[in-house]
Amino acid sequence: MKKLFLALALFLPAGWAVSDDMSGMSMSTPGTTPTTASASAPITAVAEMSPTQGNTVQGEVKFIQKDGYLLVTANITGLPPGKHPYHVHENGDCSAPDASSAGGHFKPSQPPPGATGSKPVDVADLGKLTADSQGKAHRTFKDKLLQLSGPDSIIGKAVVIHASDSPARIACGVIQLQQDNK
Repeated sequence: MKKLFLALALFLPAGWAVSDDMSGMSMSTPGTTPTTASASAPITAVAEMSPTQGNTVQGEVKFIQKDGYLLVTANITGLPPGKHPYHVHENGDCSAPDASSAGGHFKPSQPPPGATGSKPVDVADLGKLTADSQGKAHRTFKDKLLQLSGPDSIIGKAVVIHASDSPARIACGVIQLQQDNK
């Protein structure tokens, strides 16, 4: 195997390298450490949730772009027990004490595929968080309508958690690209 490696190394153009285990080739500048070819990391965005005035809700809602869907995971504390709807809102602004600065529900510029029927699709609807008696809620699901890239990206929009069966907003967080995605 080492002889094959050496033979290949002799015939590669300058700046190309082969890894010792033959797992991949990559271009590198002479005198630097070559890297192996790998798939790009998925895009990840996070909304760090903060309470609105008079509430104690906090936590995060994470969005990971997968092949054909977003994996959405919410880990929230400080909720009143019960079910709480949460949505993506049009403005990435949580500065108002009641989060009214986040605006209304996010509506993409193009209707999602399959949304041509008479019943409107609320793309912004993330479902409901169910808080236990300690105020904790965890929910993970796949969403095929929201996107982290393109003209209808939710990056820079806000996630708003509502009071149980009420339009009152109890938490808000701006969706930001996670640092690992530079």
